[in-house]
Amino acid sequence: VAQYCEFHYGQRYFEVPNYPQRCAELCLSFMEGRASTRALDLGCAVGRSTFELARGFSSVTGVDFSARFIGTACGMKEEGCIQYSLPEEGELMSRHERSLADLGLEHTANNVTFHREDAQDLPSDFTDYHL
Repeated sequence: VAQYCEFHYGQRYFEVPNYPQRCAELCLSFMEGRASTRALDLGCAVGRSTFELARGFSSVTGVDFSARFIGTACGMKEEGCIQYSLPEEGELMSRHERSLADLGLEHTANNVTFHREDAQDLPSDFTDYHL
């Protein structure tokens, strides 16, 4: 989970754009001029793309099969920040804290929900999404 947290919310490495953020930007660009009220983010992992999509949608539902990923995403939504440790060398660990405010995403928390579901067997009420 910590590696996913760093991948989603951590620093840029080697000048490579943040992948979940970039995917959401492409989706928002594609949706310009179209109805964009509700979005479904299947395989949201720890939630960065869900928060990013909420920049352009009034309601975004993040879904992942992993309860730990969804728990982390819900923690980010509820607390506005997450903490995790990454291995550096041997038994040495580094502590990290990331917040929605640091990413300019604090205003999106009220527009997202997270659910642990199987993407191949979604409940029938997961319908009527624009993306």
